[in-house]
Amino acid sequence: MSDLHKLILKEAKPLMEKKYGDSLTDIEFYKMMFVNFRHKNGEPHGLRLTGVGNNLLQRVYDAHTYHITGDVNHQAYILLDMHMVWPYYVGRKLATFYSDNDAAWFRLNNSDLKLYTEHL
Repeated sequence: MSDLHKLILKEAKPLMEKKYGDSLTDIEFYKMMFVNFRHKNGEPHGLRLTGVGNNLLQRVYDAHTYHITGDVNHQAYILLDMHMVWPYYVGRKLATFYSDNDAAWFRLNNSDLKLYTEHL
């Protein structure tokens, strides 16, 4: 997962620095990008995007955004954190995926985050 974080840092940080200035450290960048950012065994971990992170990544990568049906619960967040390989955003009404495969499985589960996470 560290390689993915490094790639996002390389490709997205320059865009963020245009808006927030060049003084952002890598850790500050990651904390602005990911809600669940933390270090695990000395490596960056966590792929759930903040609103800022989602808006920024949509300018760099292809994104698939859908309306969420059903309720979003904490169990879904935990399962997403444990199993997701690519960045994702979950808002109150929208979910965005940066993987075609994740987006397809979400749609196949009726855009219901609870159903989707039960099959991860």
